[in-house]
Amino acid sequence: MTPVLLGIHPRHADAILRGSKTVELRRRFPAIAAGTTVYLYASAPVSAVVGAFEVTGVAKAAPSRLWRDHGKRTAIDKAEFERYFSGVEEGHAVLVGSPVTFSNPLRLSQLISRYGILAPQNFRFVTSASLRRVLAGRCVPPSSSHA
Repeated sequence: MTPVLLGIHPRHADAILRGSKTVELRRRFPAIAAGTTVYLYASAPVSAVVGAFEVTGVAKAAPSRLWRDHGKRTAIDKAEFERYFSGVEEGHAVLVGSPVTFSNPLRLSQLISRYGILAPQNFRFVTSASLRRVLAGRCVPPSSSHA
């Protein structure tokens, strides 16, 4: 499965990595399988890949159904939810599993200079094998040994 680099506001990235947000909402999202790794690119002022999670599922439905089924796990209130999905007939609820915070975030300047990758406005697939290795290496909990 090809990992996904997801552009996200820093407060939502923090909530996912703390475990208080277990559903990430998206107006658009690719068709991906459970088990796909999502790397979190926190937008400005952070401007870095700060962590990752494993997708446990993706629900596509009308916003009213997404709120009913997942609203309590989104770490936003209903007014913010309604503003975000205004004018949209279907949205996506990305179910978050096993979040990991990177002890050494990958800065935007490194993404650009080393891999030629610009910050994702929404999402992009991580097709570079070398970038996948670098990001996967950052998923190892700090207490683990690197053999």
